[in-house]
Amino acid sequence: MKPSLLRFILALTLLPFFWTPAGAQAVSFPELGSTLPSRTDVTYLDLARMVIPDLTADKDGLYRGGLPIEMRHIKGPNSGGSPPETSGFSNAAVLAIKASGKDRLTMLFDLGDSPDSAEGYAVLALYDITAKPALLDAVNVALDRGTYFREPGKLPSAPAMTSSSP
Repeated sequence: MKPSLLRFILALTLLPFFWTPAGAQAVSFPELGSTLPSRTDVTYLDLARMVIPDLTADKDGLYRGGLPIEMRHIKGPNSGGSPPETSGFSNAAVLAIKASGKDRLTMLFDLGDSPDSAEGYAVLALYDITAKPALLDAVNVALDRGTYFREPGKLPSAPAMTSSSP
């Protein structure tokens, strides 16, 4: 059998594996003061402070701080409202993902209501935690009052096929 024909048959055999969605791990809600599973020198609170620099724990177990860093809205420059002047929450949703073959971590912070919009204000932050932790991106993703990760945590690995009508 010709080598090119063998490669073609192998490609056809492996093709269905490329159509499956890329799985993410389950969403978790770790204590912000706890360390990341793969690290002993970095806490989730350290990562959260890259978004809300003055974030601290209070006696009731809530985390409070001022304004988050400046960021864009997911829908564009004329969308979304302002962040609340004070941020407060008890935890953040955490989802480990793989992007372009690299391990990344996302955290979703629901900061509550926007003072000038009917929408809430929710920050989705993307971190590189492989070396010295770095905030790669942060964006306001609130489109309504409640923002959360859907289950199961799966993302398409290729553009979705859509049909269009004439």
